[in-house]
Amino acid sequence: MRDQLNVQITFALPPVTSRAAAPHSRPFPQAKPAPRRQAPRPRSVPRPRPLPKPGGNR
Repeated sequence: MRDQLNVQITFALPPVTSRAAAPHSRPFPQAKPAPRRQAPRPRSVPRPRPLPKPGGNR
């Protein structure tokens, strides 16, 4: 029974020691900010139509 408790304690220790060694670093690195999406087109501006390809559509 005591062995199981010791195993849990030893697993819980490493994050604490690393945090004490580097207080500025978080246990988990900060997630990267989401990439900026292209601004949505205002509804007043119509979408440009694709030009018809030479040779005709089949």
